[in-house]
Amino acid sequence: MKIGFVVPYNGKIDDIIIGIVELANKLVERGHNIVIYTPSANLKKDIHCIAKEKNHSELLKEKHDAIIYHDLNPATFDLIKNAKAKVKIFYILETSSIEQLKRVISKEDKRLVVFKKSLLSSLILTSATWEKEYLKNKMNVASKLLICG
Repeated sequence: MKIGFVVPYNGKIDDIIIGIVELANKLVERGHNIVIYTPSANLKKDIHCIAKEKNHSELLKEKHDAIIYHDLNPATFDLIKNAKAKVKIFYILETSSIEQLKRVISKEDKRLVVFKKSLLSSLILTSATWEKEYLKNKMNVASKLLICG
């Protein structure tokens, strides 16, 4: 499968970056075509990564079986919305992802409407039971629990 990870990497290695790279490396080892898309395409200089790495701008030029993302900032969200993939997977990897969702919900801005519409063809993964319950109870959104790390 061709899988793209969209990561807002800013030059700082944190638990999220480590988790994404470890998952990407395992998928490459199993024979999948994995690309990690970052704003600057400099991830490999900071961490061992056997997946391909490309700039965010390259995402829209390619087709994927799946795109996995975890960030709801407007630039990332617009990129994901316009990307070509059979499935788009929102993976909640940390509290800040849920905090972003809470802010979006409280503002009732257009991103929430677009996000809810995009869920019709997407898979939502959570990394904690409370996140799964929050999505179900507060947003009426189903998700799958996937523990990693």
